[in-house]
Amino acid sequence: MALGEAEQQEQSPTPAAEAASLEHKRQATLRARAIALAQPVSDDEEAGQIEVVTFMLGKEKYGIASRWIREVHPLRDLTPLPCTPAYVLGITHIRRRITSVLDPKAWLGLARAEWSDQSRIIVLHAEGMEFGLAVDQIEGVQTITPTLLETGLPTQEAVGNGLVQGVTTLSGIIMLDAAGMLADENLIIHEEVLIKE
Repeated sequence: MALGEAEQQEQSPTPAAEAASLEHKRQATLRARAIALAQPVSDDEEAGQIEVVTFMLGKEKYGIASRWIREVHPLRDLTPLPCTPAYVLGITHIRRRITSVLDPKAWLGLARAEWSDQSRIIVLHAEGMEFGLAVDQIEGVQTITPTLLETGLPTQEAVGNGLVQGVTTLSGIIMLDAAGMLADENLIIHEEVLIKE
């Protein structure tokens, strides 16, 4: 074996080594997310109240606990990505960061519609994971009582694949589980495109 061939074999990792490296990175990401998701509750949460950002998807009002939201940004300058699932709208540049933008309508089985000037990106954040959710319109901020959420709705598993925490009994806000989304390892897309010459 020539010296150059021996150097190439030493430099290129074996498939088993690559798989072990990917698994190590995945485990580190999941540990970091678990630590982030184990944050202490705020005074409002201890008092039985949480602050939520409400928004529209189609004709229904949804909400996400504000503790998971880094910022809200206009939906613009979206670059589509090839070879990604239907729920990935693309990427955009927000405050010098490249942010993936996902379409919750695809998860929830809602009809897609054209985005408008009112459409926004809600940037969700936890240690080791950050992405944006495209929504039709921001409604505002409300305080809700989590104990008043109706859970176990008959459509909950069929609609939203378990990402719906429940519906508020008084205002009918459909609460999405941001912590579950941020911890969902299925959102890590590892796609390689091979180009034949």
